[in-house]
Amino acid sequence: MNQSNREARIEHYRAENRRADKLADSGRKDEALTILEACLAETVQHRDEDYRALFDAEILYYSGPDYPKQIDRLTEGLRWVQQQDLPGDSFLLQILGVYHSFNDDPDAAIAWYEKALAENPKDWNALHNMGAALSKKGDVDAAIACYEKALAENPKDSVCYRQRAVAEWNRGNPEESLRWIREAVKLDPERWRADFRVNCKLRGVDADAEWAKLFPDEKESKPKPEETLNELPLFIGLIQDAFRDRADKYLDSQDEKEAERQTFLEPKSYLDPGRSLLMVLRRWNSYTPALPADNEERSLGGGYFLWHNGHGTVIDPGYDFLDNFYKAGCRLCDVHNVILTHAHNDHTIEFESLR
Repeated sequence: MNQSNREARIEHYRAENRRADKLADSGRKDEALTILEACLAETVQHRDEDYRALFDAEILYYSGPDYPKQIDRLTEGLRWVQQQDLPGDSFLLQILGVYHSFNDDPDAAIAWYEKALAENPKDWNALHNMGAALSKKGDVDAAIACYEKALAENPKDSVCYRQRAVAEWNRGNPEESLRWIREAVKLDPERWRADFRVNCKLRGVDADAEWAKLFPDEKESKPKPEETLNELPLFIGLIQDAFRDRADKYLDSQDEKEAERQTFLEPKSYLDPGRSLLMVLRRWNSYTPALPADNEERSLGGGYFLWHNGHGTVIDPGYDFLDNFYKAGCRLCDVHNVILTHAHNDHTIEFESLR
C-alpha cells in the first residue's frame, strides 16, 4: 500500500462516493456506477483495501442490492484497517450502519453510527443517518434531535433537511414537513425535486406553482417526463409504509389459504373406504345471499355428500359447499360423481368449481 498521499486519496474517494449517491438519487444510476467503477480501479492501483471494499459493496448495491454481502464485504475492509493499524474511519463505519439500516436492523445500524461518532463526534453523516434509524424505530423526537446536531455541523446537508421533512410528516406535522423539504430543494433542487412534488401533492398543494415560487427565474418549472416517473417509487413507498401491517396480515392469510388449497387438492383421502355415510353439509340455508352479511349472521349453504364403498357422490353443491366439504375432512379426490336435482343457484353454484 502506498502511504503517500493516502489522506488526499481518501478525501477524493469520499467525494466521489457522495457524487455517485447524488446522481443515483436523481435517477442517473448508470452514471453513478461509472464513477464507482473508476474509484474501484484507483483503490486497486493504490492498494487501499478498505475503500476497495467500500466500492465493491456500493457497486453491488446499485447493481442489485444484497445487504448481507455488502455488510460482509465492508466488514472485511474495516478488519483490514485494524490489521494495518490505521486510524478508525468514521466515514466507513457510518456507511456500514447504513447497510444495516437498509437490512431492517436499526439497532445494529445505531451501534455502528455510535462507533463512527466515537471516532468523529462532528460526523454529520453519522448524525443524520442515526436520526433516520431512530425514526425507523419510531423515536421521532430523538431522530429530530440528531438532525438538529447534524445541521449544526453542516447547514448545507440537504439530505438532513429531507429526512427532517420525513420525520415531521411521521409526527403528524404536514406543514412543517413541507417547510423542511423546501429547504432541501433550495440546496439541491435536482436531487429532491421528486420528493418535493410528492410532498406537495400529499398536502393538496399545486407542486408546479410551489416550485415556481422557489425558483422564479426558471423558464419551465414542470419536470420532464422521466423526472415525473421518479415520483412513482416515492408514492409506492409511502403506501407500503402506511398499509404494511394490513398488507402483512393479508399476505399471511393468502399463505394460509394456499396451504389449505394444496391440502384439499392432494390425492390422499382421509375417509374410511369400509364405511358408508351421508354428510349433510347444507347448514339449512336455501336462499341466494344477494347481500353480504357478517359472519355471525351468515347461515352457510352447501349440499350433501354420500360416501359408499370408497366412492363419493356430491349432491346439489350450492353456496359454501366446498368450504363445508373441506372442513368436514374431505378432499377433492373423494369426489367421483356429482348429482344436481334442479338448476337453482343454491343447488348448483359450486358445480363449476368442482369440475
